[in-house]
Formats: sequence, structure tokens, C-alpha cells
Amino acid sequence: MELGGPGAPRLLPPLLLLLGTGLLRASSHVETRAHAEERLLKKLFSGYNKWSRPVANISDVVLVRFGLSIAQLIDVDEKNQMMTTNVWVKQ
Repeated sequence: MELGGPGAPRLLPPLLLLLGTGLLRASSHVETRAHAEERLLKKLFSGYNKWSRPVANISDVVLVRFGLSIAQLIDVDEKNQMMTTNVWVKQ
């Protein structure tokens, strides 16, 4: 069928309705997912004290180690000495 053919005007409104319905479903799904994420964060961090430290003495040093591996080098800005990369966090 051609775009400007005789069936085009009758086909266009149902097609627009289907596309609009899909967009509404997608946006409501995103809002639901965001709401669920917010509830999870509130539950995980309820009772969290940011001033507590995992040491016996408050003056003790806490060593934190983590590893990164460069997955992709995207850009190198030699003038400003900056690299843009994608990295993986090693566990």
C-alpha cells in the first residue's frame, strides 16, 4: 500500500491511537519503576547513620580499596590532560 493511497486516511487514526497507547504505557511503567526504586532506597537506608565508622577508635584509619579496569577509551584531551573512558568496577 502506498502512503498516499486510498487506505491511508482510514489507517492513520488507529495507528496513532496504538502509538499513543504504547507511549502512555511506557511512561507509566517508568514512573512505577522510579517509585519502586525510591521505596527500596528508603527501606535500605532507614536507620543509616552517616557518622558511624567501622572502627573501634574514632581516630583509626579506614582503608578502602577498589579496582577499576578501563573497558573503553572514548576521548583524550591532551590540552586539559583529561581522558573520557568507560570503566568496570572490579569486585
